[in-house]
Amino acid sequence: MIFSKEIFFKTFGFYPSKQFSGIEIDSRKVKPGNIFFCIKGKINDGHDFAKEALEKGASYIVVSKPISIAFPAPESIQDTHTKLSPHNASFNHGLVYKTELIKENQILTKDTEEVLTRLLINLRNSIKSTILAITGSCGKTSTKEKILCAFKEKDILGTPGNYNTILGLAIFLSSIEKEPEYLALELGINKPNEMDEISAIIKPHYSIITSIGPAHIGNFKNVNHIRSEKLKIAKHTQKITFVPKDTNKAIIETLNCSVIKEEDLKSKTLDSLADQDFTHNAILKISDEEKLKHARKNIKSYSTPKGRNNLVKIKFDDKEITLIDGSYNCNPMSLQFSLSKLESFSIYNCKKENIRKIAIIGEMKELGKHTQKYHELDLNFKGLLILLEETPNLWKTKKGMIFKDWVQICHFLKQNIQDKDVILAKGSNSTDIKKITQWIEDLQKSKYSIK
Repeated sequence: MIFSKEIFFKTFGFYPSKQFSGIEIDSRKVKPGNIFFCIKGKINDGHDFAKEALEKGASYIVVSKPISIAFPAPESIQDTHTKLSPHNASFNHGLVYKTELIKENQILTKDTEEVLTRLLINLRNSIKSTILAITGSCGKTSTKEKILCAFKEKDILGTPGNYNTILGLAIFLSSIEKEPEYLALELGINKPNEMDEISAIIKPHYSIITSIGPAHIGNFKNVNHIRSEKLKIAKHTQKITFVPKDTNKAIIETLNCSVIKEEDLKSKTLDSLADQDFTHNAILKISDEEKLKHARKNIKSYSTPKGRNNLVKIKFDDKEITLIDGSYNCNPMSLQFSLSKLESFSIYNCKKENIRKIAIIGEMKELGKHTQKYHELDLNFKGLLILLEETPNLWKTKKGMIFKDWVQICHFLKQNIQDKDVILAKGSNSTDIKKITQWIEDLQKSKYSIK
């Protein structure tokens, strides 16, 4: 495994006395041998689940306070103590901390997140893979999946799910058995300076900024603030950073690094790419740099991941409908994109199709003080608009029907779905939009009872 005994020593200051394999921060996902980091979040404290992690076979738990366990630790282990010096990476994380093995399986430190960050640094510094990093307000996962598709002739791995933070990347890298030739990593941020920190650790060879918009805007002043933060990835990119067309030229000049803008990918030198989208072109440009032979052919087999506007054809009774499943996430930018996709959607490639288009929209989370502003919709949508309002009095719009829960929406659909309807379901991951998409998909299985 990449997570070797040497990396364990560099991170914790002593060699392990037992077998270990990977790390975890969610006790529900702990597997035998995992090192469980007790992270204190806004809602839950990992220390409350430490015993559960041990019961599931965790080899060690990393804690900021001792956890009472049923068996005493050997005295020879209790006195083990190591002080670690700060790392010498180009970005100063200020990691000065102690780790102390206080019991047979408890590693005590002042800040468990700091130690986990240190582990990520050590993991990254130990690998020689070519790293392709993806960030942006929307389209990160789709772009990562396109990269995996284009590079499938090579040995390549990509981050699963939403493992795009320091915590998620540490979990992912610690789980890798064999170092691949390429890594495709999503990088996400929720507050200022995070991109500077995470990209300084990852040091990607190539980076793609998919788009900039008001996603996770809660901790930022405005969209321009998000843009300036996202662009910090270019400072730490070793070869080329690809940026969208709305990136200010003056800002690019201050970065002092190799940057290719969206419009530059559609120049005469890359004429064969001109009919494709920005991220598609960027991936093919990287594949040219890396001398991949079959990337153009490979990327044609790309299919949209579930929940990210993938199409599902559903037949039930005497009807056939189309679901555009956008239930994975939603922000103001991706909502506008999804509605545009719905408006332009065609079944028969005919301008005068007699089909009805329905948009079911859930709430957009992580907008902070901007929440109300972005739920005041002034949409030029000509179809049927259905809004799921789980937070009272959130939606402000003259159009659309507002329902208080997902069950009401399903009852309405059951009575009103017509043949050839095209339905977009879009909402943040923590809303009940996924329950609606699942109910719609179950129509063809004759499982459409509403509980």
